[in-house]
Formats: sequence, structure tokens, C-alpha cells
Amino acid sequence: MCYNYAGIRRNNLKRLEQLTMINKKDYNDSCCMIHMPKQGCSMISVIICDDNQQFVYSLKKDVESILREKQFQAKVFVCSCLSDIGKELLDSCDVAFLDIDFAGKSYNGIDIAQIIRQRRNDATIVFVTNYIEYAPVGYEVQAFRYLLKDDISEKLSPCIEQILSHIREVKSTIKFPVDGEIMEFKVKDISFIEAFNHTLIIHVCDNSDLEKKYCCYSTLSKMETELESRGFLRLHKSFLVNMAHIKKLTYDNVVLKDGTTLRVSNKMYSDIKKKYMLWKGSC
Repeated sequence: MCYNYAGIRRNNLKRLEQLTMINKKDYNDSCCMIHMPKQGCSMISVIICDDNQQFVYSLKKDVESILREKQFQAKVFVCSCLSDIGKELLDSCDVAFLDIDFAGKSYNGIDIAQIIRQRRNDATIVFVTNYIEYAPVGYEVQAFRYLLKDDISEKLSPCIEQILSHIREVKSTIKFPVDGEIMEFKVKDISFIEAFNHTLIIHVCDNSDLEKKYCCYSTLSKMETELESRGFLRLHKSFLVNMAHIKKLTYDNVVLKDGTTLRVSNKMYSDIKKKYMLWKGSC
């Protein structure tokens, strides 16, 4: 899908208003509020899968202890094979600690990770194994971390702290006044925001196949201030993009994962590229 670089033009304002039927008098420029979940505020579901039962229960004990220390509520499930992981558990999985090598099985941890990823695209996957040579394959399923079993006592607590920080980011939300009410969106689901005068068009891609559009009255500069620390990047005077949705960045444009193409300011390109590469390096 190629997006109209010029945005919503003045003669299309009627179409824009039809998206959400906004009444200007109901709102002011302070149109959004970001909410970051606090420690202990929500339950997370953790799967630990390893064919070594002694190790899997030892890891469960350590994970539960660290999560209690971090004041995070969690349900930790252990299993030794793929058949132990039911559909309900897959659908609720927030974090998975997976071995890679399952002796005598026709599958491995990568296969399990792919199944989890298909059902929960936002799940945090950590591989825990004895073999350093398996590390590169973790990129196939966007693994969050790779831990060696020999280093687990030293590396587990920092890893979980990073996981919890990541979860807070994933679960962070932002509120906009839309159609006479305050609506709340997950920041990660917002693909980009487009400016037209004092109107912002928020493009949302959640788990459904259809892109949704919502409008509120503010400026892109104010939104940039709110969202820059959440991984959003200013491409152009009219576009603010969620870098997690970028598939390709070139001198002229950005292609998003859903095929949308957005214009890049040539004057800003060097700075845009630098910020994007720094962000990618931190993920």
C-alpha cells in the first residue's frame, strides 16, 4: 500500500471528519496521555520448556524468586516437551524460556518458539542452552536474549530485569480523545501518526487485518515530545513513525511492515538514519 505523501488535503477535510466525527469544541491541544504500567500491576504468564526436569524446576524456582523480588506477579508453567504446551497456555504466554536441543525429538526449541511467535507476536523469548553455536538461529524468531546454562546463576536476574522493562514498554498505552470519548491504545500498535493542520490522524495496526484510523486535535511536535522516548521517529513535517513498524528505510521514503510507504525529508535523512540505527542497536 502506497500512502499519499501529501496527507489529507484541505478539500478532503470532510472525509477526515467522517473517520471519527470529531467535534473540535470537545478537545484541546493536550490530547494525549501515556501510561506506563508500574511494577506488580499486572499478571504475566511464563513458560519454561526443557527436557531436563531437574534443570527446569530449578529454573522455575529461580525465576519465581526474582519476580517476587521485583514485585511482579506471575504464573510460571514448566514443561518438558511440546505436547505439554496447550493452546490456552500458548495464547497467554508473555515470556518463554526455551531449551534449543530436545534429545530424541523431531522438533527443537526454535520450532516451539515459532509456534509461540505465531500466536503471540509480542511474547518475549529467551533461549537457555548449553551450546553457544546455536545463538545465531535465535534471530529467526526474534529471540530477546540467549543464555548459556553455565552462566544462568549470574545472568538470569539482569535478564529478567530487562524482560520486565521490555514488558512495561510493550504494555504502555496512550490515551486520545476520539469521537467524544477518551480512547486508550497500546503504543506498540500505533504504526504512524500523520499531521494535517491541528488534526492528527493516528494509524493503528493491532491484531486485526485492517488498519484503523482515529483523529484528535493537536500538533505533531507535541506528539513527538510525548512519543520520542517510546521509539517514535519524525520523518517529515507530516509524519511521526513507530520504528518498530519500519521494514525499510531509504533516502526518499520508509516502507512499513504492512506495505505503507511514507515520505522522508531529505534534509533530515542523516539524522533520521542515525536515530534509527541507534534504536535498532538497542533492541
